[in-house]
Amino acid sequence: QDGLAGLRANAATQSQNIWKANIVIGLFYFFVTFEAVFVGVQIVNQSGTNTIEAVALSSTVFLIYFEYMMLKRFVDGMVTPKGTLFPGVHEHPLHFSSEARMAMCSVCREKLGPKTL
Repeated sequence: QDGLAGLRANAATQSQNIWKANIVIGLFYFFVTFEAVFVGVQIVNQSGTNTIEAVALSSTVFLIYFEYMMLKRFVDGMVTPKGTLFPGVHEHPLHFSSEARMAMCSVCREKLGPKTL
């Protein structure tokens, strides 16, 4: 029973922090977009640049968005609860839900409702 109460408290805490994660991701997205536009303007405004310089500057846009994707994955990992493994119920980790409902495993597509309700 203590384990289930801990899972409930952990899920409640993490769900309360999702808005903070969304703000961080949103602000970083706008920053990344500004950087990409800035690099694009630099490429267009520089006269006399050779192809290698233009390609190098253009590749920074891809690196900027790669950095964004890595930050998004990190922040999502911080607010997504870790699953708990119940070998008798299912072979993949299960995540706590505050409402009773039919669920489907995102890994193997097995319906889990009757076993977990």
